[in-house]
Formats: sequence, structure tokens, C-alpha cells
Amino acid sequence: MGFSVPVFVIVLILASLLLGAGFWAVFAAALVTIAAQVVIDGRWRRRRSSVPRPHR
Repeated sequence: MGFSVPVFVIVLILASLLLGAGFWAVFAAALVTIAAQVVIDGRWRRRRSSVPRPHR
């Protein structure tokens, strides 16, 4: 009985860490995707805006 309680507690801690890591991983992935979209949009806007300027 002495070993069953610590194992149960360790399993709960590991499960909570995995759930927390998964949540933070999804949150970080969402931030990265949003940041990537913003950077790509900024680059495309800069390229599109810089194209007509030399012609003018």
C-alpha cells in the first residue's frame, strides 16, 4: 500500500504535466501560426507596395 499511493500521485502529476504541455504546445503553435501569417502578409505587402514605386 505504501508504494501504490506515490505511484498514483506520480501518475497524476505526469498526466497534469502532459495535459499542461499539450495545452501550451497548442497555444504556442497558434501564436507561431498567427505570427507567421502576420510576417508573410507584411512581406507580401512590402513586395507589392515596393513593386510600383520604381516604375513611378
